[in-house]
Amino acid sequence: MTARKERGISKNQKVILYAPTFRDDGSQIQFNYEEFSKSLVQSFIF
Repeated sequence: MTARKERGISKNQKVILYAPTFRDDGSQIQFNYEEFSKSLVQSFIF
């Protein structure tokens, strides 16, 4: 079974993977998940 089938994601939906990384110097990238998700149409899954 594919990952799309397991999660109920149709072929028409695009998948966005957000994978933050940790930096040795402790710096962070500011990412507003709520704002980002509101700006997407329903054809995207993340």
